[in-house]
Amino acid sequence: MSTLSAEQATELGDQFSKMGDEIRDYYLGNFDALSHEERDTMSKQMMEMWSMSSSMYTLSAVLVLDDLETSLQQIRGIEAEIGTTLKNLANVQKAIDITGAAVALAAALLSKDPKAIGTSMEGLAGKIADAKTA
Repeated sequence: MSTLSAEQATELGDQFSKMGDEIRDYYLGNFDALSHEERDTMSKQMMEMWSMSSSMYTLSAVLVLDDLETSLQQIRGIEAEIGTTLKNLANVQKAIDITGAAVALAAALLSKDPKAIGTSMEGLAGKIADAKTA
């Protein structure tokens, strides 16, 4: 079995949360028809599903941090490119685009959202590449 990525753990967390929501909806929609034991069982199952969702989100954050060394090296390279690109850039809008993308990357890293980190890194690299061709 292959290892779980941070992105996959986040997706599983989302799915477990939705399953917990579905259990809750059934529970509430059928509350009067359920016996006390059935209510107790379903309530515990609903809480357990949400707990597993939370655990998956925590695992995702841990996996993001594990991948941080690779990301850190990429960020070092991007940081060097930003400095060089901004020093030679006459187009103010492109400078604003680059700095905005850098802020978005920092926010994504702080949020520990693997999807946002990947998207932000690609976006920043794209803005730098675009500025170099201008």
